[in-house]
Amino acid sequence: MAVLHGHTELVRSITFSLDGTFLVSGGDDKIVKLWDVQTGGVVRTFCGHIYGIHSVAISLDCITIASGCRCTILLWHAQTGDSFCVIDGLNHQVTSLNFSPTNSQLLLSATHDGNVQQWGLDGCQIGPTHEGRGAAFSLDGTNFVSWGGQVATVRNSNSRVVVAELHVSSGNFKCCCFSPDGKFVAGCAGYTSYIWDITGLDPHLIKSLIGHKSVIIALIFPSSLISVSHDITIKFWQTGTPSTDPGPTGTESTPSKSSPIESVSLQVKDGIAISSDLAGVVKTWNILTGLCKASFQTPAPSISWRDAQLIEGRLIIVWHEDQELCILSRFSP
Repeated sequence: MAVLHGHTELVRSITFSLDGTFLVSGGDDKIVKLWDVQTGGVVRTFCGHIYGIHSVAISLDCITIASGCRCTILLWHAQTGDSFCVIDGLNHQVTSLNFSPTNSQLLLSATHDGNVQQWGLDGCQIGPTHEGRGAAFSLDGTNFVSWGGQVATVRNSNSRVVVAELHVSSGNFKCCCFSPDGKFVAGCAGYTSYIWDITGLDPHLIKSLIGHKSVIIALIFPSSLISVSHDITIKFWQTGTPSTDPGPTGTESTPSKSSPIESVSLQVKDGIAISSDLAGVVKTWNILTGLCKASFQTPAPSISWRDAQLIEGRLIIVWHEDQELCILSRFSP
């Protein structure tokens, strides 16, 4: 296990580059760091924020890093460490940043007061401000979904034309995601997950997936839907053929855990999902069968935030302990 020293205060956000070779971190010390995952060394340090950082992102081509704090987003040259653009005047804390998965020139932000905006790398806002406390791109970058309260809205990334408006009757949206082909959007509110067909002229709800006993905290959608809940289970939903099976379905569920699950990541090309819980137990799952492939204990009990990537056959797990980042590398089972 490697401990990455460099931050002097609480680390609040970390993210991998798409190829898994770099890690970006930011926190209360107002500093952004770019790390080499294989060596654990600092590639670059970025200084310039006047408030603590709550969100970081790195572009598809690994050329640009974005970091967000209270009312401000900074854009950085990853190779030089220089800030080349300041986006300020935002009304609240930046809670999420996402580069388009197909266009490194397009950035999507969400703030705590419920505003979602698109930005170019020149710092100019693209299109109007939309309502939402969170936002995510489709895998092909064609659309993005923003959510807040009981409404989620799908828009075309270029025209901003509304593709679909999705509603839940109880609870508030926690998160949304697209299916890999972009034809379906999944969302969760309270204990229930939903799937909408957004193709054609009549976007409509096709599934209400009921089975969790506590609030759902995360969704991933590799083929069928996977949901993670505070009831200490992961459920692999057998969604069947959406056009002919509109009712609730059965699930493949993980066995009960001794501690709540706090994070889940997806490795589509390798066919696995990786989960970790508050006790530091990491499990890998076959995303087609829902069966656990392997389970092992990490030296990180009581740590509530992790991320993981599978890189060249090695499982890389990252978590933060106050002002330190920790990386554990092991061969994938």
